[in-house]
Amino acid sequence: TPVVATAVGGVPDAVGDGVTGRLVRPEDPGALAGAVLATLADPAGAARQVQAGRTAVRAFSARQMLDEQHALYQRLLARRGIPLAAQPA
Repeated sequence: TPVVATAVGGVPDAVGDGVTGRLVRPEDPGALAGAVLATLADPAGAARQVQAGRTAVRAFSARQMLDEQHALYQRLLARRGIPLAAQPA
């Protein structure tokens, strides 16, 4: 499903305007309606955004986030000379 959202909080980190969806200013119902209509009027563009979104969302998977957090802990502990023996399953 194509994403049309307001650019608040962490949404711009997850939705790239014109790439993985459309972002509009918060508290602007006219801009939101316009973005929805523009998305509906461009099915090919919406399909490209959906595909880009599917690729981008992998960075937010539990596995990816766990692996990144584990790597961060390894780097921080290594700076203090503390080895981290256990590897994620």
